Amino acid sequence: MPQSRTAPFLTAAFLALLAALAGLKMCRDVAPDVFWQLKDGERIVREWRLPVREDYSFTASGKPLVATEWLAEAVAYVAFRAAGYGGLVALHAALFLLTFILLLALIRRRLAPLASLCLLSLCAFAFVNFYHTKAQNWTFLFTALFLYWADLWEGGNEGVAWAMSGALLVWARTCTEGSWSAGPSSPSSA
Repeated sequence: MPQSRTAPFLTAAFLALLAALAGLKMCRDVAPDVFWQLKDGERIVREWRLPVREDYSFTASGKPLVATEWLAEAVAYVAFRAAGYGGLVALHAALFLLTFILLLALIRRRLAPLASLCLLSLCAFAFVNFYHTKAQNWTFLFTALFLYWADLWEGGNEGVAWAMSGALLVWARTCTEGSWSAGPSSPSSA
């Protein structure tokens, strides 16, 4: 097959391999806090309200809680409920796949296809210790998305600023780690 026909296939196969390797690592190394995050997600989905007090800690039981990752926890619970731990792994492997696609699109704007795949391989290797079913994966995705959009903006596409502002509201509800937010994260912080 000519080069032009094989390159997209090889790129897609390479991206699928990266996502599969991330998924295998997540199956092997279960994050220790995934189960209480799933429990919080269950409460959010079933009760349609955000947790406002700590219920899963012996030392902080009953103390006020600001839910900063509530959207990620609710989505994780829905994936877990639909397909078990495999569904949760698939969700997070998809987040890494989308992150890698965005990084590759950004890198390819400056490097040749082979060089961009090599650089993406280094990026994927750098993520090895972060391949877990955790809310932080949403931050990896949104960071890659914002880098890509910033590059488009730098190239003269001013319309991406509107997309960035809308996406920021979603990002602030998936993984903020309490460091920043676009408004109240939960009723207790209002």
